[in-house]
Amino acid sequence: MIITQEHQENVREVLWHNLKFRETFDELYDHILTSIEQAEKEDKPPHEIAADIIKNEFGGWEKLKELEILRQKQIQVQLRGKLWQLMKGYFRFPLIMFTLLASGSFYYAADHLPRKFIMLALFCSVMVPFIMWCRMAPINRWSKKYKASIKESVAERIGTLGLSLFNCLIFIPQLFAGGASHLVVTHAHASVLALAAVIYITYSLSAIRIFQEDLKVSLTV
Repeated sequence: MIITQEHQENVREVLWHNLKFRETFDELYDHILTSIEQAEKEDKPPHEIAADIIKNEFGGWEKLKELEILRQKQIQVQLRGKLWQLMKGYFRFPLIMFTLLASGSFYYAADHLPRKFIMLALFCSVMVPFIMWCRMAPINRWSKKYKASIKESVAERIGTLGLSLFNCLIFIPQLFAGGASHLVVTHAHASVLALAAVIYITYSLSAIRIFQEDLKVSLTV
């Protein structure tokens, strides 16, 4: 069956309306067009042929939507698990040597430098994953031409986790210092800030690897 531009638009419209994620749309769009092209002459319009393919191969539109959600959850579990495994890798040989060096450096710096420089360094470390998430975050989310990526929500959680951790360092001490959180930071033992630095740095480096390897986002332009 010869595929015309009208057929392509017809299939695109029905898939765009029924599917949630861009990856599913791209895969099924090519699959359905190929199936229609290889089929013998059909009296049905392309959108009905597409519906038949979805029903026969996936159990219908509702079942396909359930499969989309299941796949999204699998990816979320996979990437969150990878983040945790990468972070734990910094506490095993040989990366533990880097971790010990970083913690020792921050311990020394916390005793010999103004604490505001330590907080600035921690803030910069957690901003890198956030910036990488901003590079892939949609700016046209409310456009009719926008279709969400299946990895979008987990990328947002990984990219913003560091800022959430940093906020914990700022605001949680207020519960114990009567609102004077800066006193906790300036008077905290150097080992506390060294521990925080290890957590933030290992998170940041692990998140950067996920953005580069799994989400295909680079720090360079």
